[in-house]
Amino acid sequence: MKRFILILSVVLFVQEGKTQDTQEIQLPNAPPTPTASEQASLIEAIRNVAVQYTANLPNFICNETIQRQQLSQSSKSWKSLDVHVLEVTFLDGGDVPKLISINGKATSKTLNDVGGFTSSGDFGRTLHMIFNPKSDAKFRWERWTSLRGHPTHVFSYSIDKAHSEYDVSFKNGSMSKRDFFAWHGLVYVDRETQSVMRLTHETEGIPVDWTISASRGELDYHFAEIDGKRILLPVRGVAGASWRDGSQSRNLMEFSNYRQFSTQTIIRFEK
Repeated sequence: MKRFILILSVVLFVQEGKTQDTQEIQLPNAPPTPTASEQASLIEAIRNVAVQYTANLPNFICNETIQRQQLSQSSKSWKSLDVHVLEVTFLDGGDVPKLISINGKATSKTLNDVGGFTSSGDFGRTLHMIFNPKSDAKFRWERWTSLRGHPTHVFSYSIDKAHSEYDVSFKNGSMSKRDFFAWHGLVYVDRETQSVMRLTHETEGIPVDWTISASRGELDYHFAEIDGKRILLPVRGVAGASWRDGSQSRNLMEFSNYRQFSTQTIIRFEK
């Protein structure tokens, strides 16, 4: 029996069937394309925030609901496997996920115990990996768009393997592989706040002798208020992988019930 445990440093795969809240819409009467100087200044402004993002987050707890799905080589529709609920504690700059239920039933298992394709949330590591100066990311302004009704810059980026922190590993029986890969994607930057509201990413150059053949991803952020401060937090994401046998796995993730670690204050997301 195959048992895959894919441990990723970032969230993977692209969600299909977006809701209106997540749908990208063409921006009518778009502003002029920013000049090269304006683009460079914007990237530096984002970088200054992104590399310190997790360090500046308050301590909190939230719930993460993960719907695991699979698509076989011969099928055209995704099959639901199970639903995991995690309690994620974010403390002093790092997140610790704890599996608390499977299909609505309490469990003492860990993510490593459940087998199959597992994943957990990303509260800022991907942002850091993209904008960390050591990554030497190459940015290019692509277009204007409208995201949740806000004018939004779309930048593409690419990071070569020599500078990559994108760590992919898997286990299949006695076989295990781990390596860093080149990767690329898009970042969506709100024009007014200069905050990254969405990011995508995709690996490059996974060897043919690996069981996994591809990985790509998306993560959405939204502003919330906690302890009187307006902060940016993940609201949804998708983690997934394509395998050499033609099948695919994906985990649809929703983050909810954010609450302050010390007082259990509920965080309310803005509309």
